[in-house]
Amino acid sequence: MRKIVPLLFAFVIATTSASLAQVGDVSKGAKGNKEKTRKSSDSDGDYRGGGGSGVFLFLEIFDVVNLMVSGQKDQLAQRFDQPYRVSLEASLSGGYDNSEGTYLFLPSFRGNWGLFSTALRSNRMQDRTGQFQTLDWQVIQFNFVNLPKFTMRFGQGFSYVQDIDDVYHESTVGFEVHLKERRMNPSLEFRWSNDYSTDVVPRFEVNPSIDFQLMQSGKFKIHAMAGYLFQRYIGEQAGDHVPFHFIQTGLNLYFY
Repeated sequence: MRKIVPLLFAFVIATTSASLAQVGDVSKGAKGNKEKTRKSSDSDGDYRGGGGSGVFLFLEIFDVVNLMVSGQKDQLAQRFDQPYRVSLEASLSGGYDNSEGTYLFLPSFRGNWGLFSTALRSNRMQDRTGQFQTLDWQVIQFNFVNLPKFTMRFGQGFSYVQDIDDVYHESTVGFEVHLKERRMNPSLEFRWSNDYSTDVVPRFEVNPSIDFQLMQSGKFKIHAMAGYLFQRYIGEQAGDHVPFHFIQTGLNLYFY
């Protein structure tokens, strides 16, 4: 972990452009990218099929499904001793980037059910140049490692960009360390979206954070959260990016 954190900050600095981060520039970049998508929408793709390869693919999928069903049964069998395996989470958080006075509002919700999770969040930025908002839904997240002291998950979903009425495919990879019987939880999440029509990454982000338990009442727990969120959006010109560096704070709520 000590080696990972400096590398992350070095990466963030390397990917930061010299221009000042403004929400208005993000909106212009999103609109410009959508215009490129329209121009490339007439492209045709070739389809090639093979009966034999289809059979092997079916068998591989069947094996994966069987493995997941077995793993899910094991996860749910432990939910009474380890109730976090079936749980609800919510985050009421926000952030501030001092360079341009940009505010971030980032409420989110996650439902956990053994090996699987689903997560929804609203990402809204605002400064003197305007506002930019997305609704991000990780439709399915796989908790590949789901242990009392460590969680690793990979998710797939979409990001709806309200300003331009467009949708991107979005992926996440997350790591969580659980200390003191989950009363303290450091975490690290990577998130990125893809526009396959223009072959660009509209948004990339890195989010290290930590929370501490403040109080507990039965199954309901309230944690204080602090973190750093780096977000990089596509710029108005080709190859340009608009970076933001948010200092985060808020509350994490758990029910299990």
